[in-house]
Parts: sequence; structure tokens; C-alpha cells
Amino acid sequence: MNKKINILVVTGHSGIESGGVGTHLKILLDELKNDQDIHLDVIFGKGKIGKGHVFLSRIVGKHISSGLVEVLEFFLNIYYMKKRIEDVIRNNPAGQYIIHAHDRNATIAAGLLKSQYKIKIVQTIHAPYYQQYLINANLPQDSLLKEFIYAFDKNTIKFVDEFIAVDNLQRDLMLRDFSEKLDDKKITVISNAVEKSMLKEIEKKYTEKYIVVARHLYKKNGVEFAIKAFNILKNKKFLKMYIIGSGDEKENLRALVKKFRLENNIIFKGRLSRENTVEYINNALVSIVPSVPVGDYIEATSLTMLETMAMKTPLIASNIGGIKQVLEGNNAAYLVEPSDYSSIASIIDKLYEYPKNSEKKIENAYDLVKSDYSSTVWFKKIKQCYLTIK
Repeated sequence: MNKKINILVVTGHSGIESGGVGTHLKILLDELKNDQDIHLDVIFGKGKIGKGHVFLSRIVGKHISSGLVEVLEFFLNIYYMKKRIEDVIRNNPAGQYIIHAHDRNATIAAGLLKSQYKIKIVQTIHAPYYQQYLINANLPQDSLLKEFIYAFDKNTIKFVDEFIAVDNLQRDLMLRDFSEKLDDKKITVISNAVEKSMLKEIEKKYTEKYIVVARHLYKKNGVEFAIKAFNILKNKKFLKMYIIGSGDEKENLRALVKKFRLENNIIFKGRLSRENTVEYINNALVSIVPSVPVGDYIEATSLTMLETMAMKTPLIASNIGGIKQVLEGNNAAYLVEPSDYSSIASIIDKLYEYPKNSEKKIENAYDLVKSDYSSTVWFKKIKQCYLTIK
């Protein structure tokens, strides 16, 4: 009988119901749990100690700059993760662990224990960390913290045995920024995926005609351009738009809806369960993924995109990053340039009047996601990464 592979998934994410990375983690954990060759442990960035660290840093932050608050949270988070990783390893002393980290803090925490416990580390790159950090921290591009975080990012590479990039862009950014540190480290591109269960036909219940935008409300997700598109629709009085998600752009987006006097047509649903979100996507006239570049922080292989394709719902998406990588040349969606809300509006008006015109794209999209982006195909590639460094 073969010895099981000990996998410890570590993430600063608080759970698996938050979309994006959360959904990625849910699919990964489901596949790992069902694999008889694998013993699985998981560490999320939550718990009483983790929450206490965040609370403490926020209290201190009332008396110092926001940038220093971010740094304090950064170090406390690493300390918290390091302690929890060590607890897991000590409880299974006979087995060598492969730690699958999903952010740099998790990688650093694991790396600090690497020589002591002979850990192997795989890191999935979801976005360029230092860019993501500065944007989420709302810090200026010329902040000294940028150099601090960049240096941390650069030196973290020495801990990692193998990288998984969620699209070609993430790989290319790593090669551009850190080529001298990578040496012969392997970067494998494995795009996101949807659960195989999602590829079964789900009954559609068209009780009303609406557009769905299932996105975190952050600048890079471009929700404002979906709203601007709705405002110039010829058929807007016959339609609604449901915006599913939350984030720091929420109030700005609400103000934009109010400015256009569209409060009765554009409804903010907030953060919903994944089950409810998928139901909204399944029954929509069209799903929009209107992402825009923010520095090097560019949409990867959007899970909302893949879920829309699996649901056989027409898709309008920005022609950037991982979206472009998946869709370009496949006649599987309506691709538009980022921020081009006039084109989005034109496509929606045509879909409203001639919905059957999208049937070929819908079938192509479904076939594409079934053949190349199901969790079965995806997990085989990830497991191979584990086996090659074991």
C-alpha cells in the first residue's frame, strides 16, 4: 500500500464562500478530500488568535499611519500562520508535508519552518502580490512600503519549490520581476476550473429578464462599466441588473446608480452564497465580467466566466489577462475591450431582441469548459505538481 501524501493547504483567506480565491480553494479542497492518496489538513486566515491580531493592529492603527497598520497586520498574520502550521506538523510527526500556499504570507510562514521540518512548498500565484497588496491597502504607488513589500516578495521565492500560476500573465510577471531569483524553479500554468458537477444540465427558470454581474466590488472588476452600459441601453426599462458581491467600491457604485436614477432597475444583492449566485447566473439573460487592468493587477482565469460558460448563459467579458487566454479565438463569448461600456450596451440590446443569436457561442463555451476547465482535468495537473516535488 502506497504511503499517503500529506498536503497542508494554507491561505490568508477567511473561507471558501467569498468567490474568486475562495471558490478556487473550495474546488481544490473538494478534490483533495476525495483523493485516496492524500491526507489533507487546512489552515484558513481566521480563528480567535487571527482575529485578535487584526483587532489589535486596527486599535494601534488609530494612532499611527494606515501604511504601518498594514505592515503590522502583515507580520502578525505571518506569526499566526507559522504557529498554526507548526501545530499541524507536530500532530503528524511521521509524515513529510507538502504545503500548498495561496499567498505570500502563507509561504513566508511555511518557509520559516522549512529546514526544521523538511517541508516542501508549492505556491499558487493568483495575482502579483506586491501590486495586490498596495491596491488593497489603498497606498500610493510611490509609497516606501512598495519597496518594502517588493523586497519581501522577491526574497520569498527562495522558500518555494514549485509555483503554480493561474494564467500565462502571472507566469510572465514572475519571470519579468524575479527572473534572477527563480533560478531553475518550475512555474506551471494551471488555469482555474469549475466543479465537474456544474457541467450537468440545470433547469433554467426565466421568471424575469435581467443581467447579472457577480463580482467583488473592487476597481479591477470594472462594475462601474456595467452600470454605465445599462444606463444607455435602448431596452433598459424592460430589464433589471443584479449586482452580486461586496467591496470597497460599493458606495461609489451606489452613487453612480443614483446619479443615473436607476435605483429601481439596478439592485445590489450584496454577498450571496455560491449556490444562490450560480442560480442567478443560470437564469440571466446575460452575465457580464467587465474587468479592467489596475497596474499589473489584471483579471486571471475568472471563475465567474467559467461558471457562466458551464451554465450555458451568454457571456460578455473584457478581452484581458486570463479571460483573453481562455476565450480568444474560440467564439465562446462576446469579448469587449476593457471599459468599453458602449459595446457592452450594444451587445445586450441585440441579445434582448435576438436571444437565439447567442446559441452557437453558448454551445462552444460549454464544450470548451467541459473539455479544458473541469475540476477533474485541473486537479490531475495539480496532483502531478505534488508528485514531482515529493
